[in-house]
Amino acid sequence: MMIRNNNFKILIAFIFLIQIYCFGQSINITSIKLKGTSVGEDNQTPPDNVYPPSDLVITTHSAWASKHYPERIAIFKENRLETNDIIFLGNSITEQGGDWGDRFNNSKVKNRGIAGDTSDGVLARLGELVYVKPTKIFILIGVNDFFTTMTAQQVYENTLLIVNTIHNESPDTKIYVQTILPTTTESLKVKIQATNSLLQNSESAEPYSLVLLHDLFTTQEGLMNMEYSTDGIHLNESGYTVWVDNVNNLVIETPVVEKDQFYVGTTMGFVTHQETFGAIVFKENGVAKDPYQSIYDHGGNMVRFRVDLPPYKNNHTVGFADVDFRSPENVKLDMQKAKNVGLETLLTFSYASMALDPDKRLTHYVAPLAWQPIAHDLELLKAEVYNHTYDVLKDYVDAGLIPKIVSVGNEISWRFLEENKLEEDLPAYDAARVASLLNSGTKAIRDINSEYSLDIKIALHVGGVNTLKWWMETHMPHNLDFDIMGLSHYHGWTPVINDYDSWSAVGTWLSSNYNLKFMIMETAQLFITGQNDTHVNILGLENIPAGYENPPTPATQRLYLRDLAQEVLDANGIGVIVWGAEWVGSNTLIYADEWGAGSSWENKTFWDFNNNLHDGVNWMQDIQTEK
Repeated sequence: MMIRNNNFKILIAFIFLIQIYCFGQSINITSIKLKGTSVGEDNQTPPDNVYPPSDLVITTHSAWASKHYPERIAIFKENRLETNDIIFLGNSITEQGGDWGDRFNNSKVKNRGIAGDTSDGVLARLGELVYVKPTKIFILIGVNDFFTTMTAQQVYENTLLIVNTIHNESPDTKIYVQTILPTTTESLKVKIQATNSLLQNSESAEPYSLVLLHDLFTTQEGLMNMEYSTDGIHLNESGYTVWVDNVNNLVIETPVVEKDQFYVGTTMGFVTHQETFGAIVFKENGVAKDPYQSIYDHGGNMVRFRVDLPPYKNNHTVGFADVDFRSPENVKLDMQKAKNVGLETLLTFSYASMALDPDKRLTHYVAPLAWQPIAHDLELLKAEVYNHTYDVLKDYVDAGLIPKIVSVGNEISWRFLEENKLEEDLPAYDAARVASLLNSGTKAIRDINSEYSLDIKIALHVGGVNTLKWWMETHMPHNLDFDIMGLSHYHGWTPVINDYDSWSAVGTWLSSNYNLKFMIMETAQLFITGQNDTHVNILGLENIPAGYENPPTPATQRLYLRDLAQEVLDANGIGVIVWGAEWVGSNTLIYADEWGAGSSWENKTFWDFNNNLHDGVNWMQDIQTEK
């Protein structure tokens, strides 16, 4: 990434090196590269001169830290870093983590924490790190600076100097800056939050990725949750478990084999809205846990989000928050959460306004509110489809949020973007019109791919496979341009697949006739009967095929989804994405309609009626992915 304000950073580095020289022996961090003896070049271990001298004075250290710092440096010299190490770099919170290699079951993960250390102290000991050019560095530093006169701005600038020193000397090292953890000291809260905010705002322009640790440990008041702490600043074992769980996928990355990638996961678009406005806390083993991390940890590799257009409120949202979780801005935030834990994204452009009052929505395929005045004009409507798709996707790509697959439309089985008229008042169905509008969306994605040298795959999404043959034969003559056919499959609604005797037949037909891959973009299965809120539920026991446990248990869900995904994989399909696995019961308004707040789907989620992850989620780990 581009480094901003280089002259300013050089000035800071120059002043800092003078400061070190004035108070003790100097250590020239920038001289490391000139020695030409990095491990990457001749496999040597770090020499003594890359470590800070024992009489080095760090002016921001306390008296105790001034004694402990050289003691830890001596230990580091006895246990020198090696090529391809993964470094946890920080203060006592890192040091007291002990053997980080044990925590990750990886001997290459090393502890470079020094109790009492400040950002100045870290800057003075980067020589060893940049010498060995580690694969990854996880930085957590700053809280001790706030016991001095350092401001949030100064700690932020020192953190950037640490990052850029590492990046300039070891450009292939992946750098993760972890947000400063909370404490129980009220006077530190503002400084910590201000520093974290500065780091978050500059992430896209600096050579680091931000790991949002802070919020995992906070109370509602923004202070350290004592469930995870020994003294209000340091972590107990529960705290270290939360930390390790949150960064495990970044430390231990599983190589992705693009050729045979099979995608498994769920929609996650309701999560943030439920957490924010429904006080929902997603848990695993009774402990709060990031639901994105849970999906990843249990075998998921993709989540699906949907972008809608305004309005996000109507007469049914009175007394509730706007249902804007599908706005481009909020979807962007959710995509970042998915990326943070290593999940790919399937992004759906619905081209719909879901929160329409009844008089503005006479059919379910009406154009979004802003486009209704031009819905009769195909050329103007095509331009809106193109511009909306291009502008939103470009914004995401510019932010480093690149979906693996983009779906143009959501369950486009019949009409698309029509005038706000009753069915009987609309003109005869025109497949050429539908294809033309869909191609406007796909062209926007192709243009983004061309401009950014990307390979985002394009999907179209029809309803059940029972209408697939008619839809393809009716619309493909109009030169549709896409890569993947997305299908919805709910056994209770479409128990048979009509023109095909198996999923293998579906895959063969699409491949041989149209050279297309396919995936299931929506499905679900029950894990329990009953409900957990006052909202009416849909899709009940009729969704469970013969041969599966009924009444359902989590095993019903796990086995059904595993079997379905295995069939799709064996049919050369590329994935199965569950719909609504995050839509737990609550008093949250999700759909702005006459049914009100709550979920119609909480008996089909991956979290039970106590919002605790259950065994059904493990279907994603059960699939035999060898092709």
